[in-house]
Amino acid sequence: MSTPKAEHAFGVAAGLFFVALAGFLVLGQIDQRVIADVGIWAKPANFAFATALHFATFAIILRFLSAQYSGAVWLQAIAIIAIAAAIFEVGYIAIQAGRGLGSHFNTTTPFYAAMYSLMALGAVFVLLPAPIIGGLALLDSGATLKPAVRLAIGIGLVGGTILTLVTAFRLGSNGGHFVGTPTPGGSLMPLTGWSLTVGDLRPAHFFATHMMQALPLAGLLLVRFAEPRMAVAGVLIAGMIWSAICVAAFRTALLGRPITAMLS
Repeated sequence: MSTPKAEHAFGVAAGLFFVALAGFLVLGQIDQRVIADVGIWAKPANFAFATALHFATFAIILRFLSAQYSGAVWLQAIAIIAIAAAIFEVGYIAIQAGRGLGSHFNTTTPFYAAMYSLMALGAVFVLLPAPIIGGLALLDSGATLKPAVRLAIGIGLVGGTILTLVTAFRLGSNGGHFVGTPTPGGSLMPLTGWSLTVGDLRPAHFFATHMMQALPLAGLLLVRFAEPRMAVAGVLIAGMIWSAICVAAFRTALLGRPITAMLS
């Protein structure tokens, strides 16, 4: 049996994680236990959604690359490794949620500490295709991409990877989401659960990771409504603005201030 093309593998994986998201949302309505004032199924749902979006982004981009790259065996292998790592990550998060236990920052036993370390390694493998596909989009002369979109994909995926690694490793070394001690029952941002009372490193991580979708989308909009050179300039400006927001959110959190302090 032949190995599925990377585009197909990523597309199927995205669909499966969207199905998992629906399942976690249903479980959240049935099982309303909480961990740290947040429903236990919120984290699995968030990770399933982010992972589905992550892989869907790759599948869409690969559709526009030349067969020389989109059909490469080595890229297929990377896709399978990334998908396997994501299944491990989301699966472990869901299992721990079902047990009423934390997955991240849980080092209360040697086993949980080892699993947390494996999750960190798994996250690197999940992220690995991003800079590779971003680089291919920039270098593939046969890609059916307009210059602004090509640039947006390259900056979005490569830049997003760099920012994600910086914010994620700081999160991991911090031992928790917060910089400061949140008041029990303190204000949280709706949907995301970000703290509105102390520094929270998750917003910066969010902006870093979703630069991979935001910038290509900006590129698509710009080529539709602006002439080519203006579209390219717009992509560069959008990349700088998004990166600045991410860095500002990161710096605000490190100062122990909530994300809303960026507006003051």
